[in-house]
Amino acid sequence: ETALHPENPSGVFRLKSGFLTISEDSCLEFWYHKPNKKSSELKVLLVDDILQTLIWTSETSGSGHWRQQSDNDNVQ
Repeated sequence: ETALHPENPSGVFRLKSGFLTISEDSCLEFWYHKPNKKSSELKVLLVDDILQTLIWTSETSGSGHWRQQSDNDNVQ
């Protein structure tokens, strides 16, 4: 079991990017790592001034390996 970060006992972390220009044929590609077998949730949100849209989620247990995610069907 992974200990929670002492400065963030809730275990919720956010990584925000700068502003991106999204075109009709955009593709989202990133690597992620879930270090343990405990079930956890990872979300990718598209946020603008008005809406927050969930475009990808993973609610599975970690494998201890880095995984690549590429999704051009859900980025709008």
